[in-house]
Amino acid sequence: MTGAPLPDRLDTARLTLRPFRLEDVERFVPLIGEWEVARWLARVPHPYGLEDGRAWVALAARNRAERVSLDLLAVRKDDDQPVGGVGVILADGEGGYWLGPPHPGLGYRPEVQRGCR
Repeated sequence: MTGAPLPDRLDTARLTLRPFRLEDVERFVPLIGEWEVARWLARVPHPYGLEDGRAWVALAARNRAERVSLDLLAVRKDDDQPVGGVGVILADGEGGYWLGPPHPGLGYRPEVQRGCR
């Protein structure tokens, strides 16, 4: 993705993957803060609180501006509720994703993984 414009959003059948926003913090922190999510993510502290969420929004925006990574929040199209997130390191294209409870097992994984490509 070096040099190419970074997408503002990616749409799938049921989800929109878009940049994290400060107004999202109170809704995504409980998801990523769950131990069953955080334990698989190397750079996510546990417990994960509102300050961590606000710091993440700022870091994700800075990483995007500096073309370090593209980090997107996955929200349901019908109600804009977060289900997870995705990130891609732009230097090597390595990506990863997470889904917060109760969303694993509901078929969102392929849609979120689309953002890793």
